[in-house]
Formats: sequence, C-alpha cells, structure tokens
Amino acid sequence: MEAAPKALGLAFTALGLMLLAVHRGSPALAVAASALLVILAYMAGVAEGVSEAMGGFEASRFPEHVRVVEGDAVHVTLRLRNATQRVIHSITLREGLPETLKPEGGPAVYRGSLEGFGGVEASYTVRPPPGLHRIEYVDVEAGDPLGLYKSRTRLWATTTIQAYPRPLSTAQGPARRLGLAEAVASRRRGWGLEFYSLRDYQPGDDPRLIAWLPSGRAGRPLVRENVEERALDVCVFLDLSLESWAGGPWGSSAAWIMRSALGILEASASTGGWACYTAYLGESTLRMPPTRAPEVLEWLAEQLSSVSPRHAVPRKRLARAVERFESEAPRSFYTLYLLGPGASLDAAEALAAAPTRWRAVAVAVMPHGSRLAEALAEAYRRIDSPGVAKLRASGIPAYIAGSPPALLEAVAEGLSEVARRAPIIH
Repeated sequence: MEAAPKALGLAFTALGLMLLAVHRGSPALAVAASALLVILAYMAGVAEGVSEAMGGFEASRFPEHVRVVEGDAVHVTLRLRNATQRVIHSITLREGLPETLKPEGGPAVYRGSLEGFGGVEASYTVRPPPGLHRIEYVDVEAGDPLGLYKSRTRLWATTTIQAYPRPLSTAQGPARRLGLAEAVASRRRGWGLEFYSLRDYQPGDDPRLIAWLPSGRAGRPLVRENVEERALDVCVFLDLSLESWAGGPWGSSAAWIMRSALGILEASASTGGWACYTAYLGESTLRMPPTRAPEVLEWLAEQLSSVSPRHAVPRKRLARAVERFESEAPRSFYTLYLLGPGASLDAAEALAAAPTRWRAVAVAVMPHGSRLAEALAEAYRRIDSPGVAKLRASGIPAYIAGSPPALLEAVAEGLSEVARRAPIIH
C-alpha cells in the first residue's frame, strides 16, 4: 500500500494546522487538524483491508486462444472476481497488452466498484497484425473511496492470439493482368475435349485416340491430342533474410513476400494443384514436403504467423539455400522465387549453376512512405537490375516489384510465362 499525493497533501495540511493552532492557541484549528488526521487514519485502515482483499482476486480472460487473419476483429473479455466479502469502492483494471495490440477506442481500462463475492467484466476489441501475440497479465489498482491510498497487484491470465498473414489476393492487382488463380492453371495435352494437334502414333498410345480419317489421308496412323486443364505444381522460395525486413514491421518486403506466398498456395489449392515451399531465414529453413495445397496453406499460415525480424540473419547463405532448394524441389514442379531487395545477383549465380528447370523470379523492392524510403527503393532497383537482366538472359522470367500490386502482377506474369514456355505434357 502506498499513499497518494492527495494523502500527503492532507497530512502536511493537518501538520500545518496543528502548528498554527499551537502558535495562536486556536481550538478550532486544532479540531480541524485532528479531523484530517482521523480521516487519514480511517482511510488507511480501509485501504489496508482492500490490500488484503486483493489477495483473493481471480482474473480470467476469454478467449484463451484464437486464430484469426490479420486485421480481423478480436473481442477480448476480461473478468475479475472478488473471492472475499469486502466491497471495493474504487478499482482500476489495466490490461498488459503488448505494443503490437492497440485496442480500438483507447486503452483497455475499467474503473468502477467491485462487490463482495462479485465480479466485473471489461471488454475491448483489437485488430492484430500478423504474428503471435500474448496478453499475459492485468494490473489491478484499488484503494479507499477518497483515493488517498492505493494498492497494486498483478494477476496472470494468458490469452494467445495467432494472426495469420492475409494472402495477397487478385483483388489487389491490376484488372488487366491475369489473377493468381488463372496464372497457376495451365493448358496441357491430355484427355480434354478441346482439340490441340495430330501426331504420329507411338507404341503404347491408346488406340481410341487414333484419328482414322486423317490417318487414311496421310497413309500412316495419327493420334489426336486434346487440351486438358490442369493446375501448375509450384514450389515457392521465400527470402525472409534480414535485408528483406527493411521498412516497417509489416510494411516490409518480407511481409509482402509472405502474403504473396499464401496467395499463390491459396490459388493453387483452388485449382487442385500441388505445392511446397521453403522459407529462408538465414541460418535455418522451414520446410514442408510436397503435399496437397490446402494442407500446405494451413501449415504455411501457421508457421509464418510466428516469423518476425528477430528470426532473420544477414543474407550470407542465400545462394547455398537456393541450390539446396533446387535440388530438393520435385523435378516436375515449377519453382518460384520471392526475393527481397538486393538478392537478385546471388539468385542469378546460384540458378546459373543449377540444373535446367522451369522457374520464375520476382524481386520485392517496396520501402515507401518517405523520401528516404523512396530513395532506398530506387537504390535497390539499381542494385537488382543487373541480376534481373542476367536471369532474363538465361531464359528465366524475372521482375522487380515496387509495390504490393506490382508484386502480385509480377508473380502472375511470371507463372503465366512459365506455363507458356514449359513443356505441355505433364
């Protein structure tokens, strides 16, 4: 228990009145000083009882664990129960929110009274950014009705909010370009209904595909090939090294790389494609073997929600990670690289030494919001231009994106270009 400034002021006032009463011999001043001292002593006793009662407080919070997409509203309810019979006339609750969570409508504070064996509730709404957020405690402050003395305690009640990054959707890109869902769908020769071409019969071909009239005119057996709609099978490489986190915590290239990866896998899931990914964090990688896209999407969202700049290290082993990614990704999959600023040359050197396969590269250069950030973005563009040119010269579609819509456009364009160039037979 501690005395508030108000109590100290009253104590000094009582002392001054007492000295003045002795000096002047005034009984009225002595009575006034005594009354103030009695009030201070009585309120100190009340506050002492409140301090003892606070040992019987119980706090709980609902929900205890919730999973949402970044920006979604989360309604948090704090409950405080008084397990004693003492009535608390003045109580204040302050939530121990992390800096990443800012409640709507001001700080999460409750002021009021608490009945004996009763309880109070305080509700507020937060819209969490991507990440894992923990609300661990609530600070309780209570005292006497006049606010002369205060006692404080900290009660622990943990709530965990896991906010997944929001996928970069087709709605955020220019309408004239293909969306991600269209980009990951390709036209392959197979059992479709749309005619593609005729070719010579080969041993093992289904006799039902022989085109008899054209075969009679050509004098040799010809097979009809049709167009089949299939989804691209994609492996995505995410550059989440330290350089990619330049800018705001969730306005950096790394943040939009995460959103793009989720959008790609979400689009692949919508078309029934297979996907896998590797997230390069520097010293280590997060891997998941190729599996059905919905499962990959769920795993990726859960893992990326806990990734932040504190996990990243400088981009020293990116080239080695690219080579390992190329060797581990299934040969039938297309590979897509989402790189942060300044990584294109390292990727170009690593891909030049890797076996030939179908791949695309998008470099995210998007610090913005101030003249310094724009100057930094322009410097990165100059750094990445030779690497992008080198990639294009080797036949790899590569693009520099300076904004989230441009990144989506680059990804969609790269996947579409890969689908156009790649072999049609699956």
